[in-house]
Amino acid sequence: MSPLPAITNRIQLNLFFNLIKIIQVYPSWILTKEIIVEFLMFAYFVA
Repeated sequence: MSPLPAITNRIQLNLFFNLIKIIQVYPSWILTKEIIVEFLMFAYFVA
């Protein structure tokens, strides 16, 4: 089996944790909502 799915899952996990860190550092709601929308769109199209 190709190790590619595991790698992409790890990348998505890293992005998710980075997103959480960003939200904690910048608690601006407008910015947070835009980041969440962008991330969800990205995760949806990648998955």
